[in-house]
Amino acid sequence: MATSAVRFHIVLSPDERQAWNSGAARLGVPTAEYVRRAVASFEAGMTPDELDQLANLADEVEQSASRMTAMIDNAIAAVDRPMDEVAMQYRAAERLKDHPLLFNPALLDFRKPKALATA
Repeated sequence: MATSAVRFHIVLSPDERQAWNSGAARLGVPTAEYVRRAVASFEAGMTPDELDQLANLADEVEQSASRMTAMIDNAIAAVDRPMDEVAMQYRAAERLKDHPLLFNPALLDFRKPKALATA
């Protein structure tokens, strides 16, 4: 369901308008958003500094979520890559040969695949 916006007019002195514009520019938001945040902070009993900190935290959370999404996408792509099972078995066997206490190398009966023989 779409929400419609309505205009609300306020009479300000030039100094007040400049102060609001400066505050909005400092936060990197439109003046209307700055005013909405100021009203919300007044109603919530927050100081302007607390509201600024909250806005900065919200931005950081949004950026973190974007980075996490990218990391999840990379992990999914890595899991979806086709795997050469024989090559994986050979590599595992080679690594385990160095650790006879962890695993008996005599139990590993994998032959080196032709594709890896030249590698």
